[in-house]
Amino acid sequence: KAMVRVLEHAGFRVSLTSRDTCCALTWISTGQLDGAKRILSRALAALDRTPDDVPIVGIEPSCTAALRHDAVRLLPGTTAGRVASRVVTLAELLSRHPTWTPPDLRGTELVAQPHCHHHAVMGWDAESSDEELMLGYRDGDAAAFDVLYARHKGGGYRYLQRQCRNAA
Repeated sequence: KAMVRVLEHAGFRVSLTSRDTCCALTWISTGQLDGAKRILSRALAALDRTPDDVPIVGIEPSCTAALRHDAVRLLPGTTAGRVASRVVTLAELLSRHPTWTPPDLRGTELVAQPHCHHHAVMGWDAESSDEELMLGYRDGDAAAFDVLYARHKGGGYRYLQRQCRNAA
């Protein structure tokens, strides 16, 4: 409920998936890949029915990581790729939103517990520069490359298509 309130306050119209839409992480993490593929196929089909310009905001980091990474590896193809390219965290979505500003938390004391999947698969900084991401990838951070790929794949493919047509 809190995420919906934040998104609505930022000007987004929010709709939620049905309760039976699942990222299949439980099946993936226990090696039940046939079941995971069936469950994930249903989730991808449901998410792919939304318009292409509508971001898919992952509420839970493990599920977000599964939709971005595991889905593409288990079910390679256009549906998984289309959905994965639209999956964002709340921080990523809001950091790109031109009129959103974070609340002033000066004087507020809090303790934050990092989520292991968020750290291991997606990283923490939604605003890392390409240079920082490249340096991270050079130093062995594979998730940094995933961020770069998601950020630039559309433009990269279009560039390569133009170059390949020109070379023919």
